[in-house]
Amino acid sequence: MIKATDALPDARQDAIWLRIRRRFFTSAGNSVAVAVTAAATTVAITFPRTEVDTRYGVVATPNWGTTVWVTNKTTTGCTVNFGTAAPANATVDLITFRSE
Repeated sequence: MIKATDALPDARQDAIWLRIRRRFFTSAGNSVAVAVTAAATTVAITFPRTEVDTRYGVVATPNWGTTVWVTNKTTTGCTVNFGTAAPANATVDLITFRSE
């Protein structure tokens, strides 16, 4: 068992972090306060970096009370849908993730 105080060779640490990133993190990353046009019921998201495939998840948190779901997942982005039209100054925060 590796303890937090144990020092690992840099190559081993790099290999561990690479494995973690491949399993759980995505290339797309996260976005905070993405602007949503007033009265919009969708927003198209373009990722800053391309995903390797579409087997990723998205958690979207709008700043107003509404239902939310994701459609049209591609390697370059997705669409976030809202059950209630966006008010003025609406934003949405996004996180993309992977699972084993």
